[in-house]
Amino acid sequence: MATRIISGLIGVGVFLAVCFCGLLPSLIGVTVLTGLAIREFNRAYSAEIPAESSNYVPVNALLTWVGLLLPMLVYNALQNQVKQSERIEQFSLLLGVLVLVLAFRLRRAFRNEGVLGRLRKSFGIVGMAYVGMLFSSFILLRGISGHLTLRPFPEFDKGAWLMLFTAASVWSTDTFAYFIGKRFGKTPFAPTVSPAKTWEGFLGGFIGAVIVGLLCAQGIGVSLKHGAVVGLIAGTFGPLGDLFESALKRELSIKDFGGIMPGHGGILDRFDSLLFVTPLIYLYLHFIAKI
Repeated sequence: MATRIISGLIGVGVFLAVCFCGLLPSLIGVTVLTGLAIREFNRAYSAEIPAESSNYVPVNALLTWVGLLLPMLVYNALQNQVKQSERIEQFSLLLGVLVLVLAFRLRRAFRNEGVLGRLRKSFGIVGMAYVGMLFSSFILLRGISGHLTLRPFPEFDKGAWLMLFTAASVWSTDTFAYFIGKRFGKTPFAPTVSPAKTWEGFLGGFIGAVIVGLLCAQGIGVSLKHGAVVGLIAGTFGPLGDLFESALKRELSIKDFGGIMPGHGGILDRFDSLLFVTPLIYLYLHFIAKI
């Protein structure tokens, strides 16, 4: 537990530094995370499908690495936002649809089938979408224009605070779900995917996310209504992102995708919930809240 806490605190510190040091450092940090996650994803699926048994494997790996370009393309579009605003909006809508499609695939896992099924032999396309596209949503959210000055802090980009807002809502979901589920959990939530998760834990995480969403909204001067919706999105889709990644691991018969964060696993193990939540929160804040 001590290792997990220390590793988590270091990870949070790095995350905050990446968020608040500017959009370009954020791009560099997200690109590094994306590259590490792609490497984890490719290693897991290439090990399952040996190269000599499938001509698709080398192509798959190459397709997955194409996803590394997506955060940079989003950054470039944000730098030319006046000309690229329509494409940014189209891409953000595509990200939202992707999250819903991946969440829908969980039905297979709930029936005790492989979540990807035949798509496993085309894991390169899946990896490019799941890893590359969803990680690029971090740049979209971080790139929201404007500034905020919150005492006692100096002026920072609004996107940095919104990224922290989103992350805090997701982290609170995980934390509340863990402790409430451990104390009161009795009813399995998804026994074929993650037997330890319970409906009591899910409800605890959901309530925790809404509470933290309200508190964060008040802290950064966002409407409480918007804070509640951000918490609702995090409390609903955060667990689905976690379950999707758990379903992939169960399909591959592995415990973690990596070990770069002791006690937490790999990059995909740590960011699975944020990958589902960030695109949807960006869509809400941009199209509905108009922030």
